[in-house]
Amino acid sequence: MAKQKGQWPTAKSVKPLPGSHSPATPDGMHHYLVLLSAPNADQPNASRSRSETAGQWLTTTREFISKFQAWLEETNQKDQVEHIGDATSLGFVEFVGTSGLANQLEQIEEVESVVEDDGSLGLIR
Repeated sequence: MAKQKGQWPTAKSVKPLPGSHSPATPDGMHHYLVLLSAPNADQPNASRSRSETAGQWLTTTREFISKFQAWLEETNQKDQVEHIGDATSLGFVEFVGTSGLANQLEQIEEVESVVEDDGSLGLIR
């Protein structure tokens, strides 16, 4: 059965990796990676250069971060996030926030998945 995607936000459980959060993380907050859906997934990768692909990912992550910040403001949930990382060309955005917020983000159409980083990923810190 295909995974149903929705708009900003509804609840869904997050599948955290084994382990615990960093001791430097504020109480009730965890490190997460938001893995985004591929931009222009309908185009074959062979038709794009590496720099075009990287540029598309950078644009996609910048747009997602802007939408995320605006949504936090609109829904009065800014207190649910401690930090949002910078845009990357790697197809993910990192943030430190509550599990409830991570649950909501996983329902967004452009989000492939939300993964809790227990420190074993080593990408955020």
